[in-house]
Amino acid sequence: MAVTSILCTPRSGADAQASVSEAQRREFLEVGVAYVGFAVDHRPHFEVMHRPDLHAEDPTVRAARKRASEPLYPGGRRGP
Repeated sequence: MAVTSILCTPRSGADAQASVSEAQRREFLEVGVAYVGFAVDHRPHFEVMHRPDLHAEDPTVRAARKRASEPLYPGGRRGP
């Protein structure tokens, strides 16, 4: 089971913990460490990713953000 399936499969807290193997926990930790490493090593990229105020008015970025979010939010729907 990949990290994404661990994160995307709805389960109660106890059921989720019971079904996650030690290897899956290690993999998840490695992904988290890699993410933080990216943020430290590539601070300007990380800031652009997480500071929309840096580029909120750029029409090219707004169009790209819309295209990227379409598979996640079909029909523009966000949240439950």
